[in-house]
Amino acid sequence: MEHTNAPASGDQTGGPDSAVGHLRSSWEHGKEAAQDVKRTATKSRSDLSGGVDCYVKSNPKPVTLGALGAGLVLGFLTGTLASGSRQRSASEAR
Repeated sequence: MEHTNAPASGDQTGGPDSAVGHLRSSWEHGKEAAQDVKRTATKSRSDLSGGVDCYVKSNPKPVTLGALGAGLVLGFLTGTLASGSRQRSASEAR
């Protein structure tokens, strides 16, 4: 029983040249798809950035207070975690 390597596309008559052509074609399609994704992501990012900028300009006080509150919460959490680890380290050193 003899086993032959057939291209995945099902083309039984193709040789190395058809495989190279198929790979080249697949590469070009993948490259085009990646460029489309990049374009879409860039456009979405700029749209989102513009929307956030507009929202911040129209509501500066709530945004500022929200950012200040988030900073305080993160600061307290970080301080609590850091002091807890310092206390454990000090008790282990004794």
